Amino acid sequence: MARPARVIVAVLAGVVGAYVGFWIANLTGWSGNARWPLDPRGGAGTLLLVIALVAAAALATGAALGLIPTVTYRKVATEGIQTTAAIVEVWRTGAITHDMGEVLSEYGLVLEVRPPAGSPYRTRTKTMVTTGAEGSYLPGIKVMVRYHPTTPRKVFVVGPIQQTSDND
Repeated sequence: MARPARVIVAVLAGVVGAYVGFWIANLTGWSGNARWPLDPRGGAGTLLLVIALVAAAALATGAALGLIPTVTYRKVATEGIQTTAAIVEVWRTGAITHDMGEVLSEYGLVLEVRPPAGSPYRTRTKTMVTTGAEGSYLPGIKVMVRYHPTTPRKVFVVGPIQQTSDND
């Protein structure tokens, strides 16, 4: 799910949380004269409960929507079918992270995946690359990948294939 769609779902979850919080407060008697949606005159208890449920619903939904791609990504990385792919297009996404003293930059890739059985296909993915290995991710370079058995467009880049010289 794209980032804007996840934000919209989290906002909608917050609205549902506000509605549920309002009616829970009404049922408990904290606010007998409040009117939905913008007039919680019945007391601070209603407003606090509504705010708490909005935050909880939005955070829980955002966390769940953020974890789903992570779980799928890890499953592909560990259980996916291994094959080769050629880099067709590469670009920097602008995301940077630090891991154990190394700077990692995120790159977007268009890959032509060559599965063991079946015809080659193109897909898009992202991968984190250390500063020293950026030259190994250029158009035309072959990389080792793993792809999801039932959704082959989901691809994890294992790394570039080491080129050996003919003189070895």
